[in-house]
Amino acid sequence: MPLDVERYRQTFEPKDIFDVLPRETIQQMIRGFVFEHKKGISLFYGRYDAEQKRWIVQDDFIDPHVYTKGEDLKYYNKACNRYRDKMGHGQCIASGQKNAQRYLDGNLEDSQYHECWLGLGEIAYPLKIGSDVRAVLITSQIVPNDDAKIAKIKENIRDNAGDELADELTGMLKEEREDQRRDPDYAASRRRSLEGLGRMLQNVLDELYDSKKYTVTRKILQQTNEELAVVSLGATGSWYERAGNFLAPFCELVGLDKIEVFMRDRKNFVHRVPFNERGVLIPVRQVLNAIEPDTLVRAEDDEKARGLALLLAPHAPDMSFILRHSQVEGIRENVQLSSLLVLHGAAKPVYSTLIKDFCRLFARWADFASLGLHLEMIQARYKKTVAEVAHDFRSPLQVIQFDLEEVAALPGVCDDEELKGLIEQSIARTVDAREHSLRLQRAFTREPEKLNLVPLLRKLMWNIEPLAKRHPCELVREGDWPSEILVRGDREQLRRAFRNLLDNAIKFSWQGKTVDGRFHPHTVTVGMKLWPGPAVRVRMSNYGAGVPSHLLEWIREPGRRAGVRDRKTRRGTGWGLPIAIQVLEDHGGWLEMTSTPADDNPRSPGEQYHRYTTVFDAYLPILRHKEE
Repeated sequence: MPLDVERYRQTFEPKDIFDVLPRETIQQMIRGFVFEHKKGISLFYGRYDAEQKRWIVQDDFIDPHVYTKGEDLKYYNKACNRYRDKMGHGQCIASGQKNAQRYLDGNLEDSQYHECWLGLGEIAYPLKIGSDVRAVLITSQIVPNDDAKIAKIKENIRDNAGDELADELTGMLKEEREDQRRDPDYAASRRRSLEGLGRMLQNVLDELYDSKKYTVTRKILQQTNEELAVVSLGATGSWYERAGNFLAPFCELVGLDKIEVFMRDRKNFVHRVPFNERGVLIPVRQVLNAIEPDTLVRAEDDEKARGLALLLAPHAPDMSFILRHSQVEGIRENVQLSSLLVLHGAAKPVYSTLIKDFCRLFARWADFASLGLHLEMIQARYKKTVAEVAHDFRSPLQVIQFDLEEVAALPGVCDDEELKGLIEQSIARTVDAREHSLRLQRAFTREPEKLNLVPLLRKLMWNIEPLAKRHPCELVREGDWPSEILVRGDREQLRRAFRNLLDNAIKFSWQGKTVDGRFHPHTVTVGMKLWPGPAVRVRMSNYGAGVPSHLLEWIREPGRRAGVRDRKTRRGTGWGLPIAIQVLEDHGGWLEMTSTPADDNPRSPGEQYHRYTTVFDAYLPILRHKEE
C-alpha cells in the first residue's frame, strides 16, 4: 500500500490553524476569555496561496461579538460600538487583517502594540504552528492618553462619517480615557490578559501538533516495516526495486528530489537504489572519513561531506547523508554491513525528525537485505561447488564400473561364483554411488513440486523390503493409511530422508527369536496418520538396540553415534539421522524420537540397551488429504 502523501502532508503542513485545533474549540476559548475579562478580542488566521506563494489572511475571522446588539455582550468601548452600529465594521476588519498579514509575512514575530485605522491602540499576539506564525489574536480599543492623538481620531471619524458622529464619538472617547486613567496599569493589564490567552492557545496547539506528527510518523514507520518485511530476497534486485518504489512517495511527502541507497560490498559502497540507475562505486575509506555513523549530515554544513557530494553529483551538491554501520559475526568471516543513504534536495525543516527516523529504519532493512543477499551468494557458491564435485566424481565412478565389468568377464572369474558375486556387488555399489552423485548434482536445480506422500512411502517400503528380509526383520504397514497426502517439496530429498529413517530402524532391529523350533522375526512398523496443523505424522518403530536417553538430542548432530554395539548389526556413520532431520526441517517439518526399555531383563551386561522400543515420528505440513 503506497503512502497516503496528501493526508500525511496535511498533518505536517496544516493548511490553516483549524487543521490542528478545531475552529469550534478555539471559538469557545476566545468567548470564555471575553466573558471573563469583559474585553473584545478577534482572531485572524492565514491560509497558503499557491499562486502568490505566501500565506494570506482570510476574511472569515473569529470575533464572537461583532454582530451582537445586546449591550451586556458588547465588550468594545462605547465609541467603537457606536461607530460600527452606524458605519459597519469593514474598515475595522481591514485594519486587523493588515496588521495580521505583517505577522504572516514574517515582518513581525512577538506580541506587539499597534494602532488601528482610527488611531486607537490594539495589542496583537501571534500563534505559531511549528516555527511559523499562522494566526494572530488582536484586542483593541485602548484610548490614547494624548489629546493630539484624540484630535487625530476625531479627524479620521469626520472624514468617514461626518461632523455630528465625530463630535459624539470624541466625547465618548474622552469619557473612556478618564475611566482608563483611574487604572494606571490598564494598558499593561490588557496586554497581560491577551498574552495569557495566547500562551494557553499556543500550548494546546503545540501539544496537538506534536502529538499528530508523532502519530503519523509512527504510522509511516510501521507501514515501512510492513512493506519491506514482505519484499522477497529470492531474486537478485527484487528488494532493491521494491524498496526504490517505496522511497518515491516518501520523497514526494518530505520534499526531497530522491534518495539513493549505497550498500557496502567489501571495500566499496555500491549503488543499489534506484535499481539499475547507475553503477557508482565509492571507496569505503572515503565514506567513513566523511560521514559520522547514524547521523544526518548536510553537505553544506560539513566540508568533508561536501567533498563526497561533489564526487557523487558535481553539478548538484545539495544533498545530505546518513550512514548506518554494523557487524555480524559467525558466518565464516565477520560481515561488515553498512548502508549509505544519499538524500538529494532540501526538505522542509518540519520533516527533519521523520526523515532521520525513516532513514535509520530503512538503513536497518537495507542491512538485513544485504545480509540476506550475502547468505544467498554463499549458498549459491556452495551449491555450485557441490554440483561440480558431484559431476567430477561421476566420471571416475563410471571408469571403475567399466573396469569391474571387464574383470568379471575374465576367464576364471566367471567360474568362481563367490568371486563373481563380490564383483557384482561392487558394481552395484558403484552404480548406486554414481547415480547418487547425479541426484546430488540435480538436487540444486530442482524446484519444489506438489507430490503424494502415500505412494512414495509405499514404493520405498517395497524397495527396501529385501534388505529387511536379509537382516532379518519383518517390515509391516501399521493401521489404515489415507489414499492421498499432498505435500510440497523435493521428491528425491523426502525419499532420501525416509529411506535414512527406515534404514536405521532395520539396521538396529533385533533379528527375532525361535519359539518351538520356529523363527519369528521382530517387526519394523511404518504408520501414517493425520495430525493437527494440518500435518501428517509418519511413525517408524522397531524393537532392538535403543538409544540412551541422555544421547537422544546428542545424536541429532552430524557424525555422532549412540555407541550401542552389536556384532549382528551394521555400524552407522552418524549422518543418516541428521540428514533426515535437515530435510524435514527444510520442508517445514520436524522429527521427534523416543527410545524406551521394552525388556528389563538384559541377557548380559553388554546387552543393556539392546531390548528397546525406538520410535521416529516425522511430521510434515500437508496441502490436502483424502481417506481410503
